[in-house]
Amino acid sequence: MVQATRLLLVEDDDFDAEVVHRALKRSHEMQYDVYAARSLADAFKQLCEASYDVVLLDLGLPDGLGLNGLKKMVRMLEAPVIVLTGNDNQRLIDEAMLLGAHDFVPKSENLSVVLEKTIRFAIQRYQALVALTNTEGLLTAHHEFSRSSLLVFKRSLMLRTSWQHLP
Repeated sequence: MVQATRLLLVEDDDFDAEVVHRALKRSHEMQYDVYAARSLADAFKQLCEASYDVVLLDLGLPDGLGLNGLKKMVRMLEAPVIVLTGNDNQRLIDEAMLLGAHDFVPKSENLSVVLEKTIRFAIQRYQALVALTNTEGLLTAHHEFSRSSLLVFKRSLMLRTSWQHLP
């Protein structure tokens, strides 16, 4: 049995939330357990209580800190954040991506067509990034260990050489 993807939908508009729910129900490749938050405060509360595979975040929330809310969410999460908004301002999209959003889906898009692929690719990119970060950490640790071992070896060799020259 395929494990459902835990998705937190942060959306204050009932109509938009229903459109997203319907698009996710039409998914052919993935199953979703959708959890809803109507504000950033509610979203942060839920994020502290449970883990999610992906977050769909509307930037136009009532307590909306806009990009500041996105920035805070990206820092505290160990999951990709996909921005879902009716604002198609390219500058806003670019800023959201620079702040750590994994993708951007305009609400005007046909969500049933793009949302499933966007979620799947965001999760895959995030998992690849985590694996790369872990590998980088291992390589750094290995490099530091190798440098330390080489220094110990050099010191040992110097001590032996010095000891052999003693009267």
